[in-house]
Amino acid sequence: LSRPFPKEEFVFAIKRATERRRLLEINIHQQKNLERLVSERTRDLLKSFDAAIFGLAKLVEYRDEETGFHLERLSDISAILARELGKTPRYADQISEGYINHISRSAPLHDIGKVGIPDRILLKPGKLTREEFEIIKFHPLIGAEAIKEIQGKMGQKRFFNMGMLIAKHHHERWNGSGYPEGLKGNEIPLSARIVALADVYDALTSERPYKAAMTHEKARSIVVEERGEHFDPEIVDAFLAAEDKIEAIIVDWREKLSRGEDTINVIIRNVREQPSGGSRVDIPAVKAGATTKKVAKSALDAPPASSTPEPLPGAGRVETVKTRKIKRK
Repeated sequence: LSRPFPKEEFVFAIKRATERRRLLEINIHQQKNLERLVSERTRDLLKSFDAAIFGLAKLVEYRDEETGFHLERLSDISAILARELGKTPRYADQISEGYINHISRSAPLHDIGKVGIPDRILLKPGKLTREEFEIIKFHPLIGAEAIKEIQGKMGQKRFFNMGMLIAKHHHERWNGSGYPEGLKGNEIPLSARIVALADVYDALTSERPYKAAMTHEKARSIVVEERGEHFDPEIVDAFLAAEDKIEAIIVDWREKLSRGEDTINVIIRNVREQPSGGSRVDIPAVKAGATTKKVAKSALDAPPASSTPEPLPGAGRVETVKTRKIKRK
């Protein structure tokens, strides 16, 4: 120092530096809190999106009388296929953990377009005419357009884009014989190719009003036979590599169905247990594994204590998965 440093200036400089440090630490702390808050809000928003979209897709499933837990199984199987495919050199860079989570959330939107198909066709118990099947083939376009509208209203293009692609293209076939656009090979979006196999496999191994459930071995043979025809060969290979995990999912959900854990059973149980201000509705017990529409009909047919029930018209459903191995009777 060229001159003695005044004590007062030294103390002032120390205090100013200390205060600056304190304010900096406060700013860093507030910034971290803000980042945490934004992260939590974003996570809550994504959960809200998931819940709303899954609920909408579930309503379509109830209308179409799918076997219970179809959407849940489809979500799980699609994630397993994507994860296995991501281990290959070709897709290692494309399929991240984020992609896997995204396809798991988006897969349940695949058949959302069925909400636009008339009941007389969608719920027809018998074989569809050529004209009726042509109408059924519009459901991918209806679903894609509905999701596009959601994108426009909510400004969440990235979040819903995969769901839109899945809804539109999950009935395309690797050999170009699918619909609605007759896309072939890699022209079909990867997410739709993955969900296409998951959807068919789940349909084959699930009991439906018009057929019994196939064993895993029988469904596996059909999937293998359709390699390079209906399905992307590499996705079939991923299926074979992960088939133990996929079969375990089917077994697990079958056990849940056998215990009567389908969503509609939970709803009915909650209604039965909650007191009501009006007449009590005595909802009968539901047989484990019953299809959703039969369960709902059972609940709706149950009369209040002092009333006479009105019969509901019976309705079946149309097959939604068609391969060369599955024929409507």
